[in-house]
Amino acid sequence: MDPKAIESGRAFDAVIFDLTVPGGLGGGEVIQELLALDPKIKVIVSSGYSNDPVMSEYKKYGFRGVVTKPYAIEELSESLYKVERGFQRGLECLNKPFQAI
Repeated sequence: MDPKAIESGRAFDAVIFDLTVPGGLGGGEVIQELLALDPKIKVIVSSGYSNDPVMSEYKKYGFRGVVTKPYAIEELSESLYKVERGFQRGLECLNKPFQAI
C-alpha cells in the first residue's frame, strides 16, 4: 500500500494476499503493517494451506476475508463481495477499524 494513495483517497478497495510467498513476504508478515497504514483496509488472505491457523481464524489476524486455493472465479467474487459489503459469514459488521485483542 502506498501511504500517498491512502492520503489522497485513491487507496485500493480490497487487497488479496497470499499467506505464503516463497522467498518473499506473505500476508501473515505484512498484515499488521497494512493495518497501521490504514485501519479500515480490507485484506483477504488466500492460501492452498487450508489447515493453517490464519486461514481458519483470519479475523483474529486482521484479515477481513478468506479464499482457499485453488478457487473458482465465483468463490473469489463471493469473498470480494462480502468483504466489500462489510460482512463475512455471521452478523458482525466489519466496516470498522480492526482492533487487536
